[in-house]
Amino acid sequence: MRALPLQIARRLAGRLALRKRTDMKPSLDTPLSNDEMDELDAVLLTAGLDAPMDISMLDGFLCAVHSGPRRLAPSDWMPWVWDYEAAEQVPQFQNPKGEKHVAALVLRFAREVEQNLELSPTTFEPLFPERETDAGSEYVIDDWCFGFLKGIALDAPGWQPLLDLHHEWFEIFNLYGTEEGWARLEGEIEQRADADARHAEAVAAVAPALREINGFWRDARGRQNADLLPVAPPSQAPGKQARNEPCACGSGKKYKHCHGAPA
Repeated sequence: MRALPLQIARRLAGRLALRKRTDMKPSLDTPLSNDEMDELDAVLLTAGLDAPMDISMLDGFLCAVHSGPRRLAPSDWMPWVWDYEAAEQVPQFQNPKGEKHVAALVLRFAREVEQNLELSPTTFEPLFPERETDAGSEYVIDDWCFGFLKGIALDAPGWQPLLDLHHEWFEIFNLYGTEEGWARLEGEIEQRADADARHAEAVAAVAPALREINGFWRDARGRQNADLLPVAPPSQAPGKQARNEPCACGSGKKYKHCHGAPA
């Protein structure tokens, strides 16, 4: 990842409907306040972890987790929050109460993302950090895109049919969320005279791409069509499928007569 000194900017136009203030004890459905979001971001980055997600990366990660082809349990994705490289390192808390509090913040944030994607998908806006430049300020989408791709990787076989069908929806994430994409940005785009305008276009492209992806899987889950939903478990290697099973692309054909047919 490219380390950047960033200040979180709130892009909450599509999320405010669920952000309510209450004097009651917060429940799982209570969105984080701005102070709680700052607290969570600070804990993630100051807990002595080698590769923790920041709040923007976590937002992108959870968007993939909750907009994808299958529902994943917190036990499937939580370890990656603390260690996005290997899901092995965990924070050390001074007492169980502190551990429970931080876990509750993460789960409430995850629930907020899930509810917004479900209840206001057409207005949902990602959380991007903001940095100052010579020309003013700009949103930074690298961490968010990186997190989104991390979320996809948790169920790569399940996502593969959509990646094959609409690869163009994922171009912005691959450009700003991978080592190869960053090399291309530095070598081909950031040196151009219109680099700022191109970056602004990229920022504006993230939310529409997310909405297309979220809408695709929401429709597929809503129809409960087994041919459209992934048949391979998350642990199965990408591209491995029994030849006599329905092809995961949703064509209705057997795999051996579709994507598994000889070239």
